[in-house]
Amino acid sequence: SEDIEVPGFNTIKLNFQPKANNGQTITKTGKADREGINSEFITWEVDVNTNLIVNTDTDTTIFTDTLSGEHSFVGSPTVTVLNIFPNGEITEAGLLNPEPTPLFDGNKLTIKLPNKAHTGYRINYTTQVGDPGNVESAAFGNIASYKTPTKEVKTEVNVKVGFGKPLEKESSGPTATDLATYWTIKYNFNKRSIPAANAELTDVWTATQVSEGSVEVYKEDGSKVTSGYT
Repeated sequence: SEDIEVPGFNTIKLNFQPKANNGQTITKTGKADREGINSEFITWEVDVNTNLIVNTDTDTTIFTDTLSGEHSFVGSPTVTVLNIFPNGEITEAGLLNPEPTPLFDGNKLTIKLPNKAHTGYRINYTTQVGDPGNVESAAFGNIASYKTPTKEVKTEVNVKVGFGKPLEKESSGPTATDLATYWTIKYNFNKRSIPAANAELTDVWTATQVSEGSVEVYKEDGSKVTSGYT
């Protein structure tokens, strides 16, 4: 809103709203690293009040984010001030100062945001992907909420992460000139955290086969492991 003084008349207050469809109460995106394969971290970005549902210099609003799935908050969130113009343009105006104090309570993040006219906020934070179990893909989501003095608006976003197979086996041979069968076993390509005491791999073959040579172990990148296994 703007106050305009007209000579000979009372001050006129004009309330501007951002251009239609350019602003929303809350929007959210999430992106997993490593192109969504065996990801370690997910970065989240939330914009609030770009429709100026709150357009005052008094009181505060509450932003919360509640996680679902096997991931957890890491690091400190940042809050960037967004300038909202009547034509719908949105520009960043630097980090909020003083920096708000985030409150973490298990899988929930809460931040109090000061109300300010013509202003929205962009909240950025990171979660670390945990162990979803022996699965080849899993969804990691959360529900973000922007609670104003008059209403609360929520949005839910899920980010899918793909994992390798927990156990896979393949073979080559025999051939006309080589009667041997060569076996390759891929273990824990879904990158689970397995204690060394439980990392045991067993292979059983029929009585018509005889094991020859030695077992060789390689890392996923192809480098040979020379110790630490029996």
